[in-house]
Amino acid sequence: MAEEQAALDKEKAEVLAKGRAEADSIGASAQDKIKEVNDFLAKEFESAINASS
Repeated sequence: MAEEQAALDKEKAEVLAKGRAEADSIGASAQDKIKEVNDFLAKEFESAINASS
């Protein structure tokens, strides 16, 4: 019983580590996309302001 629990604990730790790595990757990608979107919106806003001036 203790061996099975140890094996399950090890598997759980591995799955959690993999999930954390994937979450970190997604978070980093999202941050890059947010910056791109903010830059795009700022550029479009400036263009609209310049066109109306």
